[in-house]
Amino acid sequence: MDRTDTHFARAYSCERSVVVPSPTAQAQSSQYLCHCARGPPRFPRILTTDNTFYPESLRAKMTWLYLLLAVAVTSAQEICLSVQEDPYLLFGTKTAYIFANKDIPTTKAHEVPGCQPIAFWLLNRHGSHNPEADEIAELEKLSDLKNNILTNYKNGNFRTTNQRICSSDLSLLENWSWNSRINQTYAGDLTVDGYMTTQQLAQTWKHKFPGLLTANQHNYLFKFVNDKRSSNTFKAFTEGLFGDQAEGLDIPRENDEKFLEPYKFCPAWAKEVGDNTDTLSQRAIFESKMEYKEMISNISLRLGFNYDIQKEIVQRMYQICRYNKAWDVVKISPWCAAFTREDLKRLEYAEDLEMYYKYGYGSPRNQDLGCTLVKDMMTFFEKHAASDEPQQPRVKIQFSEASLLLLTLTALGAHRDSAPLTGDNYHSAPVQARQWSTSTMSPFNANFAGVLYNGLLELEIGKFSFSPEEFSEASLLLLTLTALGAHRDSAPLTGDNYHSAPVQARQWSTSTMSPFNANFAGVLYNGLLELEIGKFSFSPEEFSEASLLLLTLTALGAHRDSAPLTGDNYHSAPVQARQWSTSTMSPFNANFAGVLYKCTQNGNFQVNEQFQVLFLENERPMRLDGCRVGLCDLSLVKNKLGELTKNCNLDFCNGTTRLNINSYTLVFVAISFVVRAVIRI
Repeated sequence: MDRTDTHFARAYSCERSVVVPSPTAQAQSSQYLCHCARGPPRFPRILTTDNTFYPESLRAKMTWLYLLLAVAVTSAQEICLSVQEDPYLLFGTKTAYIFANKDIPTTKAHEVPGCQPIAFWLLNRHGSHNPEADEIAELEKLSDLKNNILTNYKNGNFRTTNQRICSSDLSLLENWSWNSRINQTYAGDLTVDGYMTTQQLAQTWKHKFPGLLTANQHNYLFKFVNDKRSSNTFKAFTEGLFGDQAEGLDIPRENDEKFLEPYKFCPAWAKEVGDNTDTLSQRAIFESKMEYKEMISNISLRLGFNYDIQKEIVQRMYQICRYNKAWDVVKISPWCAAFTREDLKRLEYAEDLEMYYKYGYGSPRNQDLGCTLVKDMMTFFEKHAASDEPQQPRVKIQFSEASLLLLTLTALGAHRDSAPLTGDNYHSAPVQARQWSTSTMSPFNANFAGVLYNGLLELEIGKFSFSPEEFSEASLLLLTLTALGAHRDSAPLTGDNYHSAPVQARQWSTSTMSPFNANFAGVLYNGLLELEIGKFSFSPEEFSEASLLLLTLTALGAHRDSAPLTGDNYHSAPVQARQWSTSTMSPFNANFAGVLYKCTQNGNFQVNEQFQVLFLENERPMRLDGCRVGLCDLSLVKNKLGELTKNCNLDFCNGTTRLNINSYTLVFVAISFVVRAVIRI
């Protein structure tokens, strides 16, 4: 089954409503969409740049578009996104949170029998945003491309092809124009959807942990980078927590760029990974494959060109397509009509490969860099577990990029596939079923949360909807997830293994790991340590970019495939079933959370230890070896993460020699912190 949500492809009947408590409800009720077509219309109404709609009568006047169909070969088969009921909606790190995390409970409190939550830690990515400053000039060129495409259709400028854009999609393209409000002044700013989704995530986390996410602002500590996007993410999230009173509250906050963007202050990582051209070699291998070149040829034919357009132009169309779907989950993007389902999967895998080697298991150094967030989470939990009295803050939230989220998940060992993703194994079974998928690991608003319970340790990666406590940019989020070892596939993603089963089923997917509003969180409970990675809606405590999220997951050892992803194994079974998938690991709003529980022994849960940990990735319990449905004994976490957190430091960034540690070492140290705390209690 494709990793898509057929529900959102249909048109909706809607009306203006109040903000709902979860992004999963956006398609049914939206504050900013007050016009929806009833049923799947043949000619959907088009929202223009001034928020007005073209009337149906205007469409009837565009007869030249429809007359063109008369000259088409009668056997031609049209590609028609306007009426497609199950479009592919996983777009790597530009995936909307709602597409990567569907069917998540949003109002039910997360309760563990016999346990009381005592601390919550969250890493959360920001929501959807405008294109970056260096993207705008290139995307504006699409206006000229649009005119050329319309001219091609008007003149019947086609070679033999059975794939053409249908008249309704073509009319959408004809009415499209670049929004002049998207300029250098507002480059990178949160969109309306990104702001609202962040508010809704905060409300949902509050529903999940009402005893921790209270109206007392002194229970919180927020960390974020001092820039406009992160500041607005903080504003949106606190409005979701405290309502209209948020602006007048003195909420504890810190700006810590070195902590949330460690890759910017690490020359060794930049030399070995970030600026190393070899990091992109597997993606290059994949994009050099004949099937990738044939994809570009087919796209060119579909648009009416008698020659192959440049690869950069295809990437430009893909970029605006996925931005459009993140900005407005209901509206159809005319640029998405240029791609078939298989085209979108290949483009998604190409980004998975890049993120796998830049922030995931493809580069050993990523676990070293992603361990810092894991260490911070375990130190935070240790402080609460060691004291019988409530400690402040009880909730710790960070905002950053998807990169940190992926780094953290990698450090955790999450989303690790049995084989690496490569450019050669795309069609392999492991890649097709890969755990490493950025679409699910780091979509917009992706998050990772940890919750400490008094008595029981539960570790899970899953899809819950927590009120994120830590928000980060996608880059920082991916880095953190990579450091955690999360979304680690069995084989690396390369430019050659796109078709391999592991890559197709990869864990490393930025669409799910670091989507807009991706988050990673930890929650400490008195008595039970529960650690989950999943699809909840926490009040994020740490927000990061997809990169840090992927780094953290890598450090955790998550989403690790059995074989690496390469540019040659795309068609292999491991790549096709890969765990490493940025679409699922780091979509927009991707998140990672940890929860520490302190509990009494409970035979129903087979709890043998007082402290348990729960890991949550994009609100869903994280799958970790040795845990019971995501619930892990603290001793197990210590064995896995203890040494890594104990030895975690960034001395290597400046060339200092130190012992190289892996994700399991990180796990050992993290556990040792909690165990020592348990002994004191």
